[in-house]
Formats: sequence, structure tokens, C-alpha cells
Amino acid sequence: MSLMLGFGFFTAGIIKLLCGWLNPCHSMVYSYFLKFFYIYGLEGILSNVFLQRNWLPFWELQDWMTLFLEMGFLVAIFGL
Repeated sequence: MSLMLGFGFFTAGIIKLLCGWLNPCHSMVYSYFLKFFYIYGLEGILSNVFLQRNWLPFWELQDWMTLFLEMGFLVAIFGL
């Protein structure tokens, strides 16, 4: 079960890596945040703080962390 879960996360990470998730011109996590805030109307506790400031390094770090998390699952399974 853990191998299937790790492989699923790993394939999602590979797709993001190949499709330009890490493009430095824009942040994908920030675009998802804006979509969920304006289109779906979902507000979190810190949504207004994130909307008032455009922290590009913060959002790029979130893009990298998402990719490392998803691609690290399969490495963690085989490393144990």
C-alpha cells in the first residue's frame, strides 16, 4: 500500500517537473491560491495577509517544497 501511494506521489512530481512547475516567472502555488480564493470563495485564516503582499520568494519556495515532497515519497520508501 505504501509503495502504491509513494509511486502515485512520485508520478505527480514527475509531471510537475516536466510541465514547468518550477518556472521562475510565475508561481503555481500562488495561482492555485488565487483560484481557490476568488473563484471558489475559500478563505483561510491568513488569506488576507497573503493577498496584501506579493512574496515571490515565498511562493517559489512553496513550488520547490511541493515538488520535493511529492518526489521524495518513493525515495523514502526505498530508503527504509
